[in-house]
Amino acid sequence: MKQIIGICRETRAPREKRTALPPDLVGKLVFEDHIKVIVQPSPNRIFTDDAYRSVGARISEDLSSCNIIFGIKEIEQQHLIPGKTYCFFSHTIKGQKYNMPMLRHILDNKINLLDYELVTNEAGKRQVFFGDFAGYAGMINTLWAYGQRTAWEGFKTPFADLLQSRDYHSLTAAREAITRVGHLIAARGLPPELGPVIIGVTGKGQVARGALDIARLLPVKEVSPEEILRLRESGDYNPKAVYLCQLLRKDQVEPKGGGEFDRQDYARNPGDYQSKLWRLAPHLSMLVNGIYWDPRFPILYGKAHIKAQFEAGTPFHLKVIGDITCDIEGSIEMTLRGSTSLDPLYVYDPLQEAISDGFAGPGVVMMTVDKLPGELPVEASRFFGNSLLPYLPDLAAADFSAPQADLKLHPDFSKAIIAYQGKLTPNFQHLADKL
Repeated sequence: MKQIIGICRETRAPREKRTALPPDLVGKLVFEDHIKVIVQPSPNRIFTDDAYRSVGARISEDLSSCNIIFGIKEIEQQHLIPGKTYCFFSHTIKGQKYNMPMLRHILDNKINLLDYELVTNEAGKRQVFFGDFAGYAGMINTLWAYGQRTAWEGFKTPFADLLQSRDYHSLTAAREAITRVGHLIAARGLPPELGPVIIGVTGKGQVARGALDIARLLPVKEVSPEEILRLRESGDYNPKAVYLCQLLRKDQVEPKGGGEFDRQDYARNPGDYQSKLWRLAPHLSMLVNGIYWDPRFPILYGKAHIKAQFEAGTPFHLKVIGDITCDIEGSIEMTLRGSTSLDPLYVYDPLQEAISDGFAGPGVVMMTVDKLPGELPVEASRFFGNSLLPYLPDLAAADFSAPQADLKLHPDFSKAIIAYQGKLTPNFQHLADKL
């Protein structure tokens, strides 16, 4: 078995700058592990073709000799080679309608599909991922959006000096800029008309961790949900601080019949719970959503919630929702579409139930960029490549023509196979009904 791996060009999202393996790690594979690497040329990848060539990779359009081919986003059907093995984020495991034609094509052409999202250890923790980078970029963009929105409303704040995360040449540069904004807030304060500036962050996983890490570059005071309400009611706050609240599951939902939140019961019976976050949302200045969500779980902030609040004239301080989760009409129901890095913001008008591009107009600004780690492509690619690297020798040497039971893969990766030799694997038979 020839140990050859491929890195494909991103075609589904041609502006995607990330890669599964940066050049320095490719050099290690070539010279230390004696694995051949073929890289499809790309004008958009953050690392140049010459950078790969200089570490021993071959640049070629033809990946047909590769044992396994790695990408980032979904691959368009016309670019998939029949009978080959691919690994990428397929966005199929929830039965996503928009990717079912791709999955049908994969099965019809006996293509083997492995998905990074399914690579987990014995404890069920994901092992190949973009770390906290969605959280980093999501919070940077939310702070930037808040600066744009408040400037449009006529307020002068240091947030207006921030850039979108894609416009910083590195994460370090973005951190330095936000730290400078924090120093200005601590020295001069924020306009009293904005009241206490309060950021709420849902979740406690990698996305939330990244978002909180960026927020804490500001002069933050961390508060509970109950303290948020007291801040609004009393008006007793420090204008030279930003208030930060991490909203866990118990702060997001409650049993429909009353009583205390029970984490294990919620996991078993999510339909028995309803949102309570919607009551807190108008008291926030920014809501950053970083939870895992699927349709079994209650909507946290819905169109009916926000419309009722606007119609009732509820005091409404929320200016920006940074929905990093970006499930369309999901946990944040006003997320009507995933936005792009080139067009990252739109305003949701609750009374008209309509959206308009940009940050101007009645309603709340929505930041719903669905490929956020791509705004920090150098650091994100290096983190991701290092998490993937330990598995590559096994993947390069695997005989994907053998029965699945005979595949010699690391146990973490053996769970990641969705389609094999023209069939859905046992854990994904339920997708047959979606095809």
